Amino acid sequence: MSDPFDVFRTPARRAVPDVDAIKGRARRIERRRRVVISSAAIVIVAVAVGGVVLRPGGGPSSDTLAQRQLNSTNATAQPEQLKAAGPAASAPVRTTADSNTTAGTAGTTSQRNAASSPGEASAPMMAPANGGGSGSALQLTVTAQGAGPHMEKFTLQACNPSTSSVAVTFPTGQRYDFEVKRNNALVWRWSDGMAFTMMYGQENWAPKQCKTYTATWNGTNSNGAVAPTGGYTVTGIVASSPKQGSAPKAFCLDLC
Repeated sequence: MSDPFDVFRTPARRAVPDVDAIKGRARRIERRRRVVISSAAIVIVAVAVGGVVLRPGGGPSSDTLAQRQLNSTNATAQPEQLKAAGPAASAPVRTTADSNTTAGTAGTTSQRNAASSPGEASAPMMAPANGGGSGSALQLTVTAQGAGPHMEKFTLQACNPSTSSVAVTFPTGQRYDFEVKRNNALVWRWSDGMAFTMMYGQENWAPKQCKTYTATWNGTNSNGAVAPTGGYTVTGIVASSPKQGSAPKAFCLDLC
């Protein structure tokens, strides 16, 4: 009779693995992995293509819309720039005082430019659209008349002596000026301390037309000190390009 526990005493044989079966299973797993990756790639491509094709209205992208808006803005701005450089640049520019009205005293009419030094441009200058000059010379006459104690009133007449119109170009908003001298030394200038628009302008003189400019001198020099009594000369100036000046006019401040 055999020992019933013999089976526990004899180690069981281990089955030898089937190498071919393992390789076949590995190949099947690899094929499945490739199929899954390929399917995922196809789904991603289909979603991307569908997003482009099914865009609402089939309209352009935001970049295209922005470019079209920029082109439209440039197209609109170009006519405005041409318009500003054309008739607007050659149109007459209003000055600080109308040519046919009387200016007040220098102390009340001056507009001081504390932010910039005299002669410094406060705005970009614009050249005239037609590039014209001052045309024919104007005929200038200046007079001086006492306006009170230690004060003089100056009047400048700028006349067109010809039988045709004259167009005068001005490099700034200034239209006229007065200079007072003593012994050929400048004592006072009407425009000192004033600010004018830095833009070209143009004014027309009809045949035989005269324009009048006036200013009052309060008897002080350019530094604000009281000028001594005595003899002086005054010159009236049209601030065109180039400037045109009258012959000096002698006068007495109070007494000579």
